[in-house]
Amino acid sequence: MQHVLDLNTDQARLQVAGYFRNALGPLRKATLEAPGWYFADGDLAMPVEDLLTWDISVMNQTLLKPESYRELTTSFKLKDGADTHYGLGISVGDRNGHHVVSHTGEVGGFVASNSVFPDEKVAIAVLTNQEASSAAGAIARGIAGAMLPPGPNAAASPETQVKTILTGLQQGKIDRSLFTGNANFYFNQEALDDFSSSLQPLGEVKSVVKQDESLRGGMTLRSFAVTFAGGKEVRLSTFTTTDGKLEQFLIVP
Repeated sequence: MQHVLDLNTDQARLQVAGYFRNALGPLRKATLEAPGWYFADGDLAMPVEDLLTWDISVMNQTLLKPESYRELTTSFKLKDGADTHYGLGISVGDRNGHHVVSHTGEVGGFVASNSVFPDEKVAIAVLTNQEASSAAGAIARGIAGAMLPPGPNAAASPETQVKTILTGLQQGKIDRSLFTGNANFYFNQEALDDFSSSLQPLGEVKSVVKQDESLRGGMTLRSFAVTFAGGKEVRLSTFTTTDGKLEQFLIVP
């Protein structure tokens, strides 16, 4: 790792610029945050080569003691036993049937995505230079999909899952194993009755088209356009935790 910079003292040495956009306006050069603001990421900036060098050390456990890596990558449990899917500063979960530890980040003008698949010895790091952009996550997911075929425990595609859930909701039923505790609390009998009475008259779910996907708050946010046999189209959004559970399943007319 030969090119790591301290953002408190080395900002002038950065050889790349970050950008932002106001509404649909032109790209403009972003202003870096003041020294002292970057404490959450250790005040460090580095090229992707150095970040991947760190990832390799994590996969091979060459820097810290084995017990330190276990602490780093073990998901903490709450007092009630619920899984947080978070270790020491990193998300811990499953992606398309593969165990993954990951984190994303954003500062003025830059967005990063870093994922390590320790069982497969694969690391994917993507750095982009436009803030509030979903490109880093989309690129990382595309690379992961190309390199790692679905594992034996891979979940159904998001579109298939949404269609299956909607079909069940038309009958006032859901598979509660697909949802987090919060989402299951939301889907009480009143909610199930409302979903059923309002969706059943629309007819069969004819198509589910994913329109957008991004990372938000450690979860995956997806939006869909859903068309029913009767011609009605609605928008639907989901939040999915790192272990594949649905935290949100909302329909907008």
